[in-house]
Amino acid sequence: MKKRLDDATLSVVTVRRIIGKITMNAHAKFNVGVLLHNRNTNEDGLVKRVYEVGGAVMYEVSIPATPLTYNISDWGESPLEPSSNKPMASGRPPKDWSYQR
Repeated sequence: MKKRLDDATLSVVTVRRIIGKITMNAHAKFNVGVLLHNRNTNEDGLVKRVYEVGGAVMYEVSIPATPLTYNISDWGESPLEPSSNKPMASGRPPKDWSYQR
């Protein structure tokens, strides 16, 4: 009987940890798939993952490097805003797109 109670307690603790992680993402301003602009770096990128580090919400973002390649970067939430970059939102950069930083 004690073994069953220990297993049940462990299951409740595990569920609380999982729910806690899901709740953290509910506090994020942006979701996966959103196109963002970083005011600090003057870059636009697509959110691939939302996670938490030390209580701060972070975003893993895909940034165009060349017409065929992308870099992955981790951005903190404070300098971010929705992007108004229409060519990136369409998934196709314009012919005169500059990938220089």
